[in-house]
Amino acid sequence: DISALCDKAATIDQPVYKKDGTVRQVAWCDGIALIFAIHMGLRFSEQAALKWKFVDFDDNVVHVRTAVREGEGGIQEVGVTKTEQSRRSVPMTPTMRRLLAEWKMRSPWSGDDDIVFPTREGNRQASSDNWRTRVLHPACDSLSMSRFTWHQLRHLFASLAIAMKKPTSDQRDDVWAELATKMG
Repeated sequence: DISALCDKAATIDQPVYKKDGTVRQVAWCDGIALIFAIHMGLRFSEQAALKWKFVDFDDNVVHVRTAVREGEGGIQEVGVTKTEQSRRSVPMTPTMRRLLAEWKMRSPWSGDDDIVFPTREGNRQASSDNWRTRVLHPACDSLSMSRFTWHQLRHLFASLAIAMKKPTSDQRDDVWAELATKMG
């Protein structure tokens, strides 16, 4: 089911053409944002604040250093992560590395200080509502799958990480500690 969801998400980023063959909508990163959430396990606030300078293609990791936080007067701003433990480096899967590299090549905002998953105007996502209602839920619906919240994708990441490790009873503590570090 998760593989099908990722496959469906990948189709979301295809360009949309008019009948005359001209592009009506350029390929974007909404599907990649969904795949990223499944593959990387970041909090929405961390993913929304992620800048290209923190995507390390040489070492195949994403450095989590910032997050969207509520500032004075309830205004959202990009600041430090939720906790010191939230500052971490998360390994990229080969698929995630390829998708991010392709997106960076076609993104109109690909400078070091640009947001990796911007709105079409180049701004950061204000909340997970937009991705959830425009991308995640329609993808789930098209696959006749139960709907997820964006935060549940983080739990899904954790479940998949544990399932892939298949720890024996004497390895469980180490696997849980490694997962806690990856998830911040």
